Amino acid sequence: VDMVDAYPFCEGAWSEGVTAPLSADGWVAAQDELLGIIRGRVPEGKWVFANAGHDFPVGSPFPKHLNGYLLENFLGSWGASLEEGLASAQRALETTQSPHIVVFAVDTDDTGTIDWKRFRVGLAASLLLDNTFFAFDYGSRDHGAVTQWWFPEYYMLDLGQPLGPYVIEEAGYRRDFERGVAFIATDRDVVLTFDIPHVDITSGDTNKEFTVPENDARIFVMAGQP
Repeated sequence: VDMVDAYPFCEGAWSEGVTAPLSADGWVAAQDELLGIIRGRVPEGKWVFANAGHDFPVGSPFPKHLNGYLLENFLGSWGASLEEGLASAQRALETTQSPHIVVFAVDTDDTGTIDWKRFRVGLAASLLLDNTFFAFDYGSRDHGAVTQWWFPEYYMLDLGQPLGPYVIEEAGYRRDFERGVAFIATDRDVVLTFDIPHVDITSGDTNKEFTVPENDARIFVMAGQP
């Protein structure tokens, strides 16, 4: 189900210029009815998953019909910020039907040029919350042209189970796992110090101390782990 909370698109900017005299209340009521019909016809055990566009607003009536949603263009030119995305994902995880699922969909803003900081922050953000996943592609208007893209973080990472929820500390977000740490530095460069050697997945460096640049993220795994 696409763009369930994207009322501005019904004004024609996205729908090939087709305008409709819909009020915001009318748009929400019609979407609510449509999602109810879809949920009623989906076989038991199947999921209903929606693209929420920018975010999942407070008070949205749609979660009762859904198992989860995707945040398109997360961290991009029109997508949700890190703080907006985390708050929106938490709302969705608390209000949708079980099993819950959220996807942070990061892209290149249809440029084909990878913003590596954005990539790393989006991936690390997906590790801060349970039942939350990461996607990366070309852009919201052209999702193709990515068949040659593959990232070491997708197959060289085994953090194990989380040891608890994420915490906000040292000017950033941190979550500890059985075999490593995910960290996002938000306000300044942050120095992380470990008791035992860790590997920075981005650089491949092994050390006990690392600097995470401002507005960037790193994932560290204990040295010697598979």
